[in-house]
Formats: sequence, structure tokens, C-alpha cells
Amino acid sequence: MEVILRVLEIGFLALAVVASAKSDIFFLFYFVPLVIEIVKDLRADEMISFFRKRASSQTLLFIAVMAIIMASAGVNFSREVVNVLILSGFLMKGVLSTDALLKRNVVIKWTGGVMALMLALFALLSHGFSLETLIEFIPAALVFVATLLALKNRWAGSCAYFCIAILVFYFSLRSWNPHQISGRLAVMLLLGFPLAYLGFQSLRKEVE
Repeated sequence: MEVILRVLEIGFLALAVVASAKSDIFFLFYFVPLVIEIVKDLRADEMISFFRKRASSQTLLFIAVMAIIMASAGVNFSREVVNVLILSGFLMKGVLSTDALLKRNVVIKWTGGVMALMLALFALLSHGFSLETLIEFIPAALVFVATLLALKNRWAGSCAYFCIAILVFYFSLRSWNPHQISGRLAVMLLLGFPLAYLGFQSLRKEVE
């Protein structure tokens, strides 16, 4: 049941992103993942429910702070920006609600592996088999190597993740252009912050 809910949630998140780019009415598709999250909360036992509620509170604060900062900076809340905020909320809650329940190596293996795979697929779908694809494979390769390092040595993996995160934030903030806010915001929220999170996760000592 959990696997089915997870697949449905990811599927409707992807559908909402694609469809909402065409019309605002399709933002309603996000209600399906929200209902799925509520179902997960109702099905969770006492311990898991505690961590999920704590993750929800932290995610709410994060999204509120980001929205306040963006509004005060005069950012135009376009469809792309709204999509990024919503997706980052789902991503953050999912990560925060599982990191305390899963072992360090499992969190790193799944989070780092999924990030590397998504970056590789994005490069492939963007340019097909070409020289540009090979160049855009570099970030995916870096995340993959950092994940392997983290599984072998927590200090080396942490340094690798933090170095990649710093590069992401540097290139996203360099030559700031308000017209490119949605793309750069997406990179920071969906790539920079998760990499920083993995950097901290890598420092965790595995509990047997």
C-alpha cells in the first residue's frame, strides 16, 4: 500500500507540474498528493506520526520564510515559482519525516542516488544523445561520486556534498537576473538545499 501511495503521489506531482504550465486550473492536481499525505498521517503509528508532524511544522516554517523573503525582494510569483515552492515543500517534508527513521546509509543511498538519476535523466531528456548531454551529465556524476564517498567515509562524503552545494549556490546567485528567478530558485531549492542536507546527513554516525 505504501508503495502504491508513493507512486501515485509522485505521478500526480509530475502531472501537476506539467499541466499547470498550461493553465492555472491544473494546480488543483496538487490536492491529490495532499490527500495522500493526509492518508499517510492517518495510517502512521505513534512514533512515525510524531516525526511526520514535526516535519510538517518545519516545512511550514521553511515555506513561509521563503515566501516572505521572495515577496520582500519583489519576486513575481509566476506559475514556475509557485510550482517550485510547492515541490520543495513536498520534498522537504518527505526527507525530514524519514531521516530520523532510516539509517544514515539508507538515507544517503536513496536520496543521493535519486538525485543523481534525476539529474542524468533531465540531461538526457533535454538534449538526447549529444555533446551537451555529456556536459550536463557532470553534475549527476559529481552527486553520484559524492554519494559513494559518503557511504565509504562520512567526512569525505560530507565535504564532497558541501562543495557541490556551494558551487550550486554560487552559480545560481552569480550575476543575479530577476528574469531568471524561477530557474535559479528551482536549482537552489531542489538541488542546493538537498545537497547541503546530505552534507549534514553524511556526518551522522551509523547506529547499529
